[in-house]
Amino acid sequence: MTSTAQLSRNSTALESLRAEVEAIVEADREVARIHARRAERIHRARQLALELSPGDQSTGGPQWSRTQVAERQLATELAVGLRVTENEARRLMSTGEGLAESFTATLAALSNGQFSYRHAHIVVRFGAALPAEAQAEFEQRMLADAADLTVVQVENLARRLTEEVQHETAIERFERAAASRYFARENAPDGMAYLTHYLPAVEAVAIESMANSIANSARKAGDPRTLTQLRVDAISDLILSGSSSIPGVAAGIRPKVAVTVPALSLLGHDTEPATLEGYGPIDEHTAGHLVASAPSFLRVLTDPVTGSLLTEGQKRYRPVAILDDFVKLLHRSCRFPQCTRPAGDSDTDHTHDHGLGGKTYILNLAPLCPTHHRVKHHTSWSVRQLADHVLEWTSPLGHITRTSPPVRMRPAPADLVDQHLPGDDEPPPF
Repeated sequence: MTSTAQLSRNSTALESLRAEVEAIVEADREVARIHARRAERIHRARQLALELSPGDQSTGGPQWSRTQVAERQLATELAVGLRVTENEARRLMSTGEGLAESFTATLAALSNGQFSYRHAHIVVRFGAALPAEAQAEFEQRMLADAADLTVVQVENLARRLTEEVQHETAIERFERAAASRYFARENAPDGMAYLTHYLPAVEAVAIESMANSIANSARKAGDPRTLTQLRVDAISDLILSGSSSIPGVAAGIRPKVAVTVPALSLLGHDTEPATLEGYGPIDEHTAGHLVASAPSFLRVLTDPVTGSLLTEGQKRYRPVAILDDFVKLLHRSCRFPQCTRPAGDSDTDHTHDHGLGGKTYILNLAPLCPTHHRVKHHTSWSVRQLADHVLEWTSPLGHITRTSPPVRMRPAPADLVDQHLPGDDEPPPF
């Protein structure tokens, strides 16, 4: 039988637990109110940026409008200051604008802590895509239930109401959605990665059918792999060995993969993992297979004592292929703050403009993705290259951010250097 003392302790613990849960819920409401104030501030910041009406800083080529310059400068300022991607910064700007101008009832509900910022973002994201005459009805119907629903349930409700309140035909909506198709890669642990392919459903079903047919055929022929593994391998084979049907695309395009392998590792010494450019460290078995089967090599001179990469410069405007490859291997990704786009997808940019006397050599070159290459030339962002390939960026508002290249090869152990350094008449190790 439970004693009176035990019942009292249980009652006290129950009350304490209830108080903690209520405090957590209230804290979450306060977070919602803070997010509402942030959205309002972001909207005011956008209005001030547009009011300043900054001009395009480039000296040639197509010019950006003052609105484009203002919005891009604010997006990059927010991204660097908040440590988020520029896509996320633009989403914050878009949501702030939507809440402050078109969906004010949603902003009021967020300010009262009735639901989270994620709920409010869904209302704006789906509502903004509707015709103006349908937005008020959409918001009213969403707010009738949103406070009692999870984020997933709110998104499902938004999808259903989007169909009910708009007058666009299914064909019109499909054409608009198809225009936003995209392809992206996300790195995963253990030498793996995800590929996201957002495309029309008919093509997606056809691709899945092709993969299933190839996988089933292989299994019937006795292949020991699972159907899931065979589907993945079938799609990879088709993409990597096939050709494009897009008019104007050159024939014979093949993937370009760069792997950096410490020379002493090839000699059997466990000094450092190999690096797959655009991804990161990979296992020695995969690296050894790539080195053994690669049709050609780009040999990069390294200093085994310091681990530094070495090269020579040139005076012409466009880097020769060897220097261009070297710059991208050294930096590995776009060097704008927080950008992670691979260097292989980037432009090799003169940090100090060539037209203003900048030289074409390693200490004045760095990869910038097309987006940030344009930001550098069209906005008030400025950059200079410091020692050890550190880039110092100054934002339009005067904030300074430094970006460094990824960690280079570690220096080899001293005893190995002594064993493998060349004599006076031998070439250095590559």
